[in-house]
Amino acid sequence: MKRLIYGMMVVLITAISCEKNDIKGYNEAPRLEFFNTKAECVFDDRDYINKVTERALGVKVRCLGYALEKPLNFCLKTVDQMEGVVFIPSYEFPVGAETFTAQLVVPRPPRVGAQLNTKLTFDIENAEHEFGEGRVENSDCEVTIAYTIRPSDWDERLWGIYSNNKYMFMMDNLGKIYAETEQTKEVRDEVSAKYEAYKKAGNPPLMDDENPQNEIVFPKD
Repeated sequence: MKRLIYGMMVVLITAISCEKNDIKGYNEAPRLEFFNTKAECVFDDRDYINKVTERALGVKVRCLGYALEKPLNFCLKTVDQMEGVVFIPSYEFPVGAETFTAQLVVPRPPRVGAQLNTKLTFDIENAEHEFGEGRVENSDCEVTIAYTIRPSDWDERLWGIYSNNKYMFMMDNLGKIYAETEQTKEVRDEVSAKYEAYKKAGNPPLMDDENPQNEIVFPKD
């Protein structure tokens, strides 16, 4: 029994020592890691109608070790050198702070329904980067950029089966998003008439997203 207790104490002391050593390592010099390893930016229908092609995205980073006694700079980059992602040359981590949110600019995906993916990391090779490396598991941040316009409360009885092409035609002709559109048969019939005029002018029919062989349809009742 004594041997068992002694063995458990050795294991416990060893575990505590490892934990202390791990913390001590991060107390030696300022190191930086991502607070969250995933970030998301979503472009929506309002961005579509306002022709917004880029948006700001905040990414939080965390300083490991003692609080800074003077500001230090850090630099970010994308692993795949993705075009359209804009950083400032260097960010200044403030004195005494544990976390800081770096602002960058991300591009809108090329079309509605598309998604862009990239990965952020610290540009430790940049001469302006003044931090050591943090924990490996938090050294990158996966960024997802989506372009989704579908309204959550789409009325299928009034407008028919939803499709991005149908909704984009509505916005282009009404000049407003779904949430600002009067949900009446009169407005629907107005859009439907404009769609028929659009085709009579020689323009190609608009097809459904999920079933490209089917043309979009506005209910007649």
